[in-house]
Amino acid sequence: MTKEKIVKEYFKMATRLSNEKQFNKKVDLNIQINKFKKTHNLTMKVNDPITTLFINDKEIATIRKQYSSRKINLEYKELKKRLLVMT
Repeated sequence: MTKEKIVKEYFKMATRLSNEKQFNKKVDLNIQINKFKKTHNLTMKVNDPITTLFINDKEIATIRKQYSSRKINLEYKELKKRLLVMT
C-alpha cells in the first residue's frame, strides 16, 4: 500500500470508531486499528487538537479536530468531523 492509502484507511477506521456508540463494536474496531498500525509501522503523536501520523519516523499526515463557530457555555463545541492533511 502507498502512504496515502494507509493514511486514508486509518482515517476511515478512526472516524468509524469515534462515531460508534456500542461498547463491543468500539472494542472490535480498536483491535482492528491496533493491528493495522502494527502491520504498517504507523505511529502517532497526539497533541490535542492535532494528531500527527508517522511511518518509519517520517511525518506523513496530520488529523485536526474541528470545532463549532459558536460558543456554547463559554466553550467551543467539538464536532465529530475531523480534517485530514497530508504532508
